[in-house]
Formats: sequence, C-alpha cells, structure tokens
Amino acid sequence: MDRARRMGMMGAMSRVSRLLASILLLGMVPAVPALAQHGADEGRPMRVITDTPEFCHRLAGEFAAEQRAALRPHPVAHDLALTGERMCGNGQIRPGIMRLRRALQILRRQE
Repeated sequence: MDRARRMGMMGAMSRVSRLLASILLLGMVPAVPALAQHGADEGRPMRVITDTPEFCHRLAGEFAAEQRAALRPHPVAHDLALTGERMCGNGQIRPGIMRLRRALQILRRQE
C-alpha cells in the first residue's frame, strides 16, 4: 500500500473517531444536569467540596459552632475534630477533612 493511501485511511479513521466522540458527548449532555442534582436535598444548595486548607478551616468552624449548640459534647466527635484540625495544620488535607466530616456526622446524628 502506498504512503498517500495509508495517510488517507488514517485521516478517515481520525475523522470517524472524532465524530463518534462528539456523538457520545452530545448524548451525555442531557444527563449532566440530572447528575448534578442527584442526591441533592430539596431546598438545600449543593455544596462543592475541595481539598484545601480553607475548606478544613471551614469544617472546623462548622464543628465548633455545632458543638457549642449541642446539648452535650460528644467525646469521639471532639477527638476526631481535633485530630482532623491537627492533620490539616500538618498538610494532611484529605485525611483531616475526612475526620472533620466524620466528626460533624456524629455530632449531627446525636441531636
């Protein structure tokens, strides 16, 4: 097979691949808003979660506010929150966030 013919076939295959990718992506567009709302509670805005020190501090603040409002402190939740804050302070952002979120869950279930 000569070079020009091979290049022509490769170009045609590339165009077909791009066409198929476009069709697949367009087919998914209607599903994207549904995915964004999946699991969102009615009346509550969807919250974006990021792995940043700022988000760690935000969760720590939420925990502190909810713990002050709680009828009785929960020792496990308190320990998890302290560990999470310490981990965030040491640069272990993801594990710190995981512990802070778990502490909030425990505190919220207690109410």
